[in-house]
Formats: sequence, structure tokens, C-alpha cells
Amino acid sequence: MECVNQTDAVLRQKNYELDQHFMSIAGTPDGFALMDENIVVEFPYAGSLGSKEKYEGKATVVNYLTQMLAQVGDLNFEGIVTTGTVDPGLFFNEYYADIVTPAGKKYRQVYINKVRIKDGKITYIKELWDTKRIIDAIDFKIKN
Repeated sequence: MECVNQTDAVLRQKNYELDQHFMSIAGTPDGFALMDENIVVEFPYAGSLGSKEKYEGKATVVNYLTQMLAQVGDLNFEGIVTTGTVDPGLFFNEYYADIVTPAGKKYRQVYINKVRIKDGKITYIKELWDTKRIIDAIDFKIKN
């Protein structure tokens, strides 16, 4: 049986709440404000779209996400299920988006991500999604 000290439990709850808040506003200026200056974001399947798989630094991440959202549209994540871990700063989220893109195409995507939080900021995100669904919905173009 694992013994969790009170400090870890309090930190885990605080970070859980930050993760939930971030997920509810991801892709907005308020969401970007929750990112650490040295954030690393990975999209392991983005290479199949001709995009980079890893972005480092807040300015680079925000640039990428701004370009992506301009093509996809407003992503309001729904059905967010968060799972914490023994590490009080590590969370996994499963969620989906169901929208019509600015081009008028239907986009439904299921996502899974891994989020690391340290000192009240998002420091790492690894997000997994189905590239075929993006290809079907938009003409994906990102300037790396």
C-alpha cells in the first residue's frame, strides 16, 4: 500500500485544479499564460502531416498553436477525463472536439495527452491524435 504524505496530496490537488483549468481554456491567451517559458510540447504523429513533432519554448509553442487553431477553428474540448499519477505534477487527459472548421468541414477528434506541471506552470505536454481526421477536415499547413 502506497503512503502519500500530506504535502504531496495538497500539491497533487492544486496541480489537478490547474490541469483542469488549463484544459478548459487551452488554445486561448489565458491558456498560453499558464505555460512555462521553457515549455516543451510534443505531437508524435505530426510528422505525417509534414509538421514538426516537438516544439520548445513558449513563443514557439504559441506560434504553432495559433497557426493550427486558425485552420481548425475554436476547439472547445469536451468530455475531459483526467487521471492523476503518483507524481503530483503528472496528469493524463482524454477528451474530444466536435466542431465545424472555418472551411465548413466536420472535425471530430479524440485526444489523449500527458501534462507535466511544476511551480504552478505547464512545463510539458505530449498530445496524441489521429492525423487522418485532421487531413479530412483541413488543408493542414504550418510554417515551422
